[in-house]
Amino acid sequence: MGALDSRLTEEFMLCPVSRDNLLSIGSFGLLTGLSVTTLRHYDAGVLEPAFVDPETRYRYYDPNQVRLARVIQRLRAVDLPINDIGRVLETPEVADVREVLA
Repeated sequence: MGALDSRLTEEFMLCPVSRDNLLSIGSFGLLTGLSVTTLRHYDAGVLEPAFVDPETRYRYYDPNQVRLARVIQRLRAVDLPINDIGRVLETPEVADVREVLA
């Protein structure tokens, strides 16, 4: 993680944007380097928001989801399809992950 990432992480962890220590989709995107469009796409089972406001449908993420978002980013960087990423994330054992990736 670079110096800018570290500084942003500290800022957002100390000053959450939304209620209950949750981050808006835009703030979470800035923190993780994922676009809002990408986050909406990942909402379909790979990286679901911690909370969706029932009235506005705004998505909010828990700061603890940053690590998962970065894992997903790295898997996408090696061109692993979203469906396979979902299967990898659901697979608890390393041996089973190898089978999914084979």
